[in-house]
Amino acid sequence: MALEEAVNESVELRRGLPTDLLSYMGLIHSGTKDKRVIEKREAFQRKMKELATGILSQSCDYAVDQLGKKFVWDSLPPYLTSKAITNNSFPYCYLISYAHSKLTSLT
Repeated sequence: MALEEAVNESVELRRGLPTDLLSYMGLIHSGTKDKRVIEKREAFQRKMKELATGILSQSCDYAVDQLGKKFVWDSLPPYLTSKAITNNSFPYCYLISYAHSKLTSLT
């Protein structure tokens, strides 16, 4: 979800890979001595690191917001239906009836 959000916000993440990527990346090119290939490899790796850093910085806040939202949601009391409220075993407590959006007292 956080990655999807980052892709939606960044044009750079939606760009395609270079068409000549296989001519300088991959294990076959990892030990090359060709300066042109080395330069292209380093440029590509720098760009990938830059994009990954951008994803992490953008998506950290989004991911933490999602964790906070989940925490708050999980911390809420369970949803009570009208039937559950009338059949509650604690008749003197106040329960919030979400179905009717009002404070319901069973006393």
